[in-house]
Amino acid sequence: MSNLIKKIFVFGFFCFIAAIGFLTLDNETEKSEVEGRRLITFPKLDYEKFSDSKYMQNIGDAFSDQLEYRTEMIKNYFAFTTNVLKIGYQGTTVIGKENYLFTEPEVITEEEQYDKRIKRIAKVINREAEKVTASGSKFIYIHYPRKDILMQSYLPSFYISGKERYEKSIEILKENLSDDVIFIDALALFEETGSEEYFYKTDHHVNIEGQEIIYKTVTNLMKEQFPEMDVKLLDSYKIKKTDIEGSFDRNIGNSIDSGKENLAIKPKGWKVQCKRNNNAKIWGKGNTYAKCFMGGDYAFTEVTTKNKKNPDVLICGSSFTNSLESLMVPSSRKMVSLDYRYNTQKKTMADFVEEYKPDYTIFIPCQSDKSFSYRNTKLHLGL
Repeated sequence: MSNLIKKIFVFGFFCFIAAIGFLTLDNETEKSEVEGRRLITFPKLDYEKFSDSKYMQNIGDAFSDQLEYRTEMIKNYFAFTTNVLKIGYQGTTVIGKENYLFTEPEVITEEEQYDKRIKRIAKVINREAEKVTASGSKFIYIHYPRKDILMQSYLPSFYISGKERYEKSIEILKENLSDDVIFIDALALFEETGSEEYFYKTDHHVNIEGQEIIYKTVTNLMKEQFPEMDVKLLDSYKIKKTDIEGSFDRNIGNSIDSGKENLAIKPKGWKVQCKRNNNAKIWGKGNTYAKCFMGGDYAFTEVTTKNKKNPDVLICGSSFTNSLESLMVPSSRKMVSLDYRYNTQKKTMADFVEEYKPDYTIFIPCQSDKSFSYRNTKLHLGL
């Protein structure tokens, strides 16, 4: 009887594997929402290419990406390692207190070289700021900290804090920036409130409450020149709480239960007449940062309103600008935004300023991994 049971088990196991294989071959999923990346699909069947190693490698990679129940297996794996084994590191994602997620620490080993990098960053910003101001635009440079720099109380005990190094870098940067640059230190503004909770729990972006602080600071500067401009703070919006699918959580299979947070905003009792160069929504809905603000990342966006009391604004940076852009629309006559991660036009930021003649140019070169990057700074200047 025991041999019969073994044979039945083996037969059933091979039937299960065969079924998974056949189901996998029929899959054509193009994107993994859990992993946040595009998946490899099966190439067109060609028996003559079976001797081609690259063709067979492509089939192998596609089989891995298209594996039936792949999403469920990823989620279950990370749920087990995170919630049962209590592993604090998952690749580059770090699990902090109260389920706040962070990226791995940024460790600086060569202090002198790093200081030189900060000065090089200031030099290239100064050069482009001079061009911007020569075109009649005021140049505002906003620097956001990495999430771990602000949220020190939520870091796990084994995390290497980089705050002291960050604060030193900010001082070097400020000492080397020219008078053409209006510098806004987001970390200092956040800390003035006495709160650290200005990032989404499972995402690397500043939350809408943190972005409101930046928006108020920017519009207060603009009101010196445009005293009648419209300013819409968060109490002018309906705000929806939701379970956010954050970028860090996607790295670990959406295994973290972070609870509901404020995300999507919608004008409350008012409208702004505007025309956008594409069909993406300024104020969206959903459970991701990308869906809720400006429809995600676009190489070039132009939004025109009919409010002549407001300034013309050009914003240049990465996805960190998206929620600020959503807030800035009712405060702008025309708003142009650039993301040089996707923008292939052979024009620098200064070229766009010369063409559109904005009253204010806002530069935000920040990324989630590096506090200061010379390469990213040049990239977001269009150089």
